[in-house]
Amino acid sequence: MLDDKAVDMRVPAALKAASELVEYAAYEMARNGNSNDVATLILLAADLERRGVQIEGPLS
Repeated sequence: MLDDKAVDMRVPAALKAASELVEYAAYEMARNGNSNDVATLILLAADLERRGVQIEGPLS
């Protein structure tokens, strides 16, 4: 799926996908009562998404 994207959009798209998966894992962990690392995973997901946005270019 990422190979279908333009070369300059692959890294941001990969980071967004990774962010969504990490966030999903965090919410599943919280729902199942295993909340020890939930906050860390949510912060990691936000950081991955932020880095993907930064790579895409400056906000206009």
